[in-house]
Amino acid sequence: MIDFRDTRAFRYINTEAAIAALGLVDDPKAQREKGGAYRYLRSACGQLICLPLSSKAVDYQMWFLHGHGETRGDWLALAQFLFGGSLGDAKRRLMRLEGSQIDSFGPVVPRPHPTQETAAKSLRTLPQVLPEPGYVHRLLIERGLRQSIIDLARRSGMTGLKGFGSYLNFGFPHFSSDGELTGYELRSADPDFKRFGGRKTMFLVRPRPEPPRALYLVEAGIDALALVQLLGLDRGGAAWAGSLGGRPSEDALFDAVVGTARRFSIPRICAAHDRDAAGEDMASKIARICRDGGLEYIRVPPPSGPGIKDWADKTKAICNASQTQLQAA
Repeated sequence: MIDFRDTRAFRYINTEAAIAALGLVDDPKAQREKGGAYRYLRSACGQLICLPLSSKAVDYQMWFLHGHGETRGDWLALAQFLFGGSLGDAKRRLMRLEGSQIDSFGPVVPRPHPTQETAAKSLRTLPQVLPEPGYVHRLLIERGLRQSIIDLARRSGMTGLKGFGSYLNFGFPHFSSDGELTGYELRSADPDFKRFGGRKTMFLVRPRPEPPRALYLVEAGIDALALVQLLGLDRGGAAWAGSLGGRPSEDALFDAVVGTARRFSIPRICAAHDRDAAGEDMASKIARICRDGGLEYIRVPPPSGPGIKDWADKTKAICNASQTQLQAA
């Protein structure tokens, strides 16, 4: 934990964590157009912040405002520039990542043990688990998830990862119906980065500990979290959410659906897959499995709307609309 009195220590805070704490997001357009030796970031108010990529950049000139090179400094100076306040206020903002200490993460899920089925291929490249908090706030900023949902994701095992692609920074652990850790859904700040390490079973989100009356199934961990938020499952209602990680094998799908339902005595399965052909196909497969397994089945598609295909699209759309209203006010 950072000593509040040690001002110099704040200059060496993890870059991704500091960026997330200050509400900055990458600007791909500026990066393509300007490139060079800088990383281009946007603040919530639209300022373009330039971050030198050279390791030779001195700590007290860590950033500068695009077009105004004299406006520059370290992370503390950037916090004061963006939000005002005193040096102490800047320190508190950097220490308090939406309620979490900057070098605190929470539970770390162990790596799966290779099995005969998976060792030859997927698990050789499974990344190293690390206590890295920065990705949490990128999710919060870009996907519109509340801090309570992020905390729920942590309790469900979402963890920091390293060593599988240069942009990877978090993953959702999958467990079989008997509790065996089988693999990870691998994600990054880039929404197009989607991979899997290990064997697909289910990432299970349990907003409440009591046995649920229903289990909502989606295609990705981020959709499971978004569904919990949109349906208010964290505030009431006896239902859980689970991600199948896309399109698992038939055997894995049966184990995930019927095995999990039997283990926790869940009578109803709700197929909440995407609003597209692939989502409808998976919903049909789940309907057949529920029929064979003696489970009640309901199709619950994501909310409709322009550009909305899944549950995470909806939370992001709500977040974007709120930011637009704030900027117009």
